[in-house]
Amino acid sequence: MIYLPQGNLLKKSLLAVVLLLALTSCGAAPLTTKNLLTEQLSTEDTCTEADAIVAAAGGESGDEGFQAASDQLGELSESASDPLKDELKVLSEVLEERVEDAEGLEQDPERLAELEEAVATVEEVCGF
Repeated sequence: MIYLPQGNLLKKSLLAVVLLLALTSCGAAPLTTKNLLTEQLSTEDTCTEADAIVAAAGGESGDEGFQAASDQLGELSESASDPLKDELKVLSEVLEERVEDAEGLEQDPERLAELEEAVATVEEVCGF
């Protein structure tokens, strides 16, 4: 004998099956915590977040401030608007490198040029 749900349970079961079929047949990306939580921000919201991160890091001293800003800018780059996504990632990476080897970073002209370009783009897009 086959058990069939009754009443509301039947409706919920059918709805779940229909939604599952619709998602899989449309080629939708699987739902994960990461893609549910990383909705892309507008440029204005990205700039507001970046400004808050930089302001907070300015109040901290030493490597802890650089590390905190690096971590936060890295997270922000994942959901940042397209004009700022790559630049925020560069800023995050350079701050991480600064924590790990400040002298090495200062002697890497290519990386410093990348940093200057990223900062200039963020300043231009955000109007800092």
